[in-house]
Amino acid sequence: KQEMTRLIQAGYKKFGFVGDNRHCLSFRERFEAMLITIGKHDLSHHSSMDFIYEDDNPILHKTELMVREIKRKKQLCDCYICANDSNARFFINALHKAGYKCPQDVKVIGFDNATSAQSSKPTITTASLSSDDIANTLLTTMLHRIKNPHISRLKVSMRTTLIQNESTKIN
Repeated sequence: KQEMTRLIQAGYKKFGFVGDNRHCLSFRERFEAMLITIGKHDLSHHSSMDFIYEDDNPILHKTELMVREIKRKKQLCDCYICANDSNARFFINALHKAGYKCPQDVKVIGFDNATSAQSSKPTITTASLSSDDIANTLLTTMLHRIKNPHISRLKVSMRTTLIQNESTKIN
């Protein structure tokens, strides 16, 4: 949300999603956060510019298929929110092969602060979760569940830290 807001304030208006927004809860939440942020700024979501496919769809794993899909679109968004850093790196490579430059033509944001985000060219702006926070939350939750087996499922939300890199650089 933070990076989208910065880009919106800089004049970028069209945001799209890359990945399988139903693969898991966190991917769905990332997609929904994008929609909420767009709505808060009175912008429209142009779903025809998204690249949403089920995770096992070859288009998310074969560059030539994604390049063809990018070229098929009449217009691309100013910025794409990707389900994770792996999708972001893959999408940036496909954009490049389709004749687009990141961040000059299209901005890209990933999630998870994977090693690939820092080794990508350009480096990927990403949302990071603290491994220590994840481990502590997991341990606390497991111990609570052991002591209270009758309690139904818990949903845990954690804050992310934005790591701003080259993929969202404003010219």
